[in-house]
Amino acid sequence: MKKEILNGWKGRYNKRFDNKQRRGGATLQGFIDRVFRGMQRLNAAIDLELRGVDCKYKINYNSSMKNYSKKKRAFTLAEVLITLGIIGVVAALTIPTLITNYQKKEFAARLAKTYSTLAQAAQRAQVDYGDVSSWGYQSNHGSTIPVDEFVNGGQERLCTTYAKTYFIPYLRVIKDYGFGRISDIGYESWKLKNGNYFWQAPSDYAYRIELSNGVGVFFSFNYGRIEGDDANLKISNPNIFVDVNGKSGPNIMGRDIYLFTLTSTTNKFQPYGSSFETEVLERGCGYSPATIYGSYYCAALLQRMGWKITDAYPW
Repeated sequence: MKKEILNGWKGRYNKRFDNKQRRGGATLQGFIDRVFRGMQRLNAAIDLELRGVDCKYKINYNSSMKNYSKKKRAFTLAEVLITLGIIGVVAALTIPTLITNYQKKEFAARLAKTYSTLAQAAQRAQVDYGDVSSWGYQSNHGSTIPVDEFVNGGQERLCTTYAKTYFIPYLRVIKDYGFGRISDIGYESWKLKNGNYFWQAPSDYAYRIELSNGVGVFFSFNYGRIEGDDANLKISNPNIFVDVNGKSGPNIMGRDIYLFTLTSTTNKFQPYGSSFETEVLERGCGYSPATIYGSYYCAALLQRMGWKITDAYPW
């Protein structure tokens, strides 16, 4: 390498000397002295260059010497790994927050839209069938049904008639699954915010539909034993569950699953517990004590908050 470099410089200086001789300038001895000193500096610079030591001469060679030039220092493997590690830590800290904030905005918007859609359907049904009190469902805790009838198809008839008469004709339904278990159509078990399974679904039965925007809606009724009457069950408020993102997760009450009702007391479709004080709604949605009402009141709390999931909402 050094020999090739020196030969290249020798050719350049010989050409320069010949030109100066023709012009009558520069003595031969002076030219030789300058060439010798230049070769010494060049030789020292090349030695330092090949050993990787910086010097005050930056060497740039012409194309006849294969464009040899000083290489720039690159990043070491350790530096690259440290940088990637820092990026990974920052991503791990920020991405979950970004995803959560996106879910909050998306779920709240879909819930508000679904509430408006179902409320309009209930209003149109009352135009056709009269007030809720005339529908045959005494939803203010006054209806009863024989246990045998309830078990042997009565629950299915109750939920099916209610959904298909008063809601489905006024909705854009893309899938009507009919009456059955929620888990039978691919829904995972619903949970509470503390991770416990929600007691009522999907083990219980409901009439199941899916709206055109992918929201799942499930119609069922509260029922329970009557003290001193083993032959009958008490039927109370209709439960209308809304899953704002369908079969996708997280399937948690108060996050993507909310509860609504339609009573003969108000004749309005509304979030469950909307008439209660804010303090009660906060407890019911998971403030303190958590899950006291199974997160039943989260839709009512969000309505009170303007359908926006803020930092004050017990997410």
